[in-house]
Amino acid sequence: MAVIVLLAFVTEVSAASSWIGTSSYVKYDQLFAWNGSSKTESMIWNITALSKGLAELRITSYSYNVTNGQVNVFPVKDVWNVNTDTRNITESSTGVTGLKNPFWIETGVSVGSTVDAYFGTTAVIQGPETIQVLGQNVSCWTVSLTWPGSTMQRWYDPATGIVLRIDTTTYLPSSQGGINMNVRETAVASNIASIGRVSAEGPKGLALWPYIGGLALLAAGSIVATLAYLYRRSRR
Repeated sequence: MAVIVLLAFVTEVSAASSWIGTSSYVKYDQLFAWNGSSKTESMIWNITALSKGLAELRITSYSYNVTNGQVNVFPVKDVWNVNTDTRNITESSTGVTGLKNPFWIETGVSVGSTVDAYFGTTAVIQGPETIQVLGQNVSCWTVSLTWPGSTMQRWYDPATGIVLRIDTTTYLPSSQGGINMNVRETAVASNIASIGRVSAEGPKGLALWPYIGGLALLAAGSIVATLAYLYRRSRR
């Protein structure tokens, strides 16, 4: 019976990271909208290698700048080595080393949990909120982030911790054209089948079931063994 409990424990511990594998990816549509204009590009991160607890992430995204009141949208790329247990970026081609990977958070969190949601910026888990993404309704954890002149909302999948949508609004001063820039990044494709498999209403409760089941089996085995012992004693 102890073996059954041990197997339940091992299953639960490995479940959180079982989606992390070579070729795992999520692709997003990036919608830039400002002052009546808009432009849609793509953002993608994918794991290209795994070695000794490190995942190599290759990221292709788009950013923008404003020159003489004109918005210029341009591609940016980066390569990170990410510790799959701590989410720490141990190496980066653009200098974000030492920060946590913002594309996924820990699993097993709940409302009120504090997470590092965006490059050293912590936020409190809110929610749940259901959004339409990847062709399904996903009940997500949400976080809100605020900086001077900018706000951000992020929606995370409880099963994997992966961010599925990001809404950012930035108010640029008149010296930069006085533009209000809204950027929405929405997941549109992935090969990670476990996304959306756990509801944000109760991931911790679901996570306890292997332990509860194992303990129940252990208790039942103990009762059977005790009854068998008492029966043998009564036959002597």
